[in-house]
Amino acid sequence: MFSGGERDSYWRLVVDGIVAELQTILTKSKTEDIIHYSDKGTARLQAEIETEVLTPVGETIRKFREEYLFLAPPKEEAQIFLDSCLCDPRLSAVRLGLQNYIDGKTDLILEG
Repeated sequence: MFSGGERDSYWRLVVDGIVAELQTILTKSKTEDIIHYSDKGTARLQAEIETEVLTPVGETIRKFREEYLFLAPPKEEAQIFLDSCLCDPRLSAVRLGLQNYIDGKTDLILEG
């Protein structure tokens, strides 16, 4: 969608716009408590977000939060997911939450 320099300039404009809107809300110089962007601006932001790719660790955390956190799936399914987790310190809370559930320490999967 954008080249490197164009992408940086675009995001700087987006961030500046968000900061300006937040500042007006925080200083109460605006009567509305929401930030609204045009449909075109929202579509551009959505398209940019959809092009981002998560790292394997990020993808594991996303899957854990969307498919396991605060749920009680079959313990075999939780064990399979635990076995598939990478050995990365950033996943220690995920692994601990799954292990506590599998061991019967919790009724739901919680983030360790």
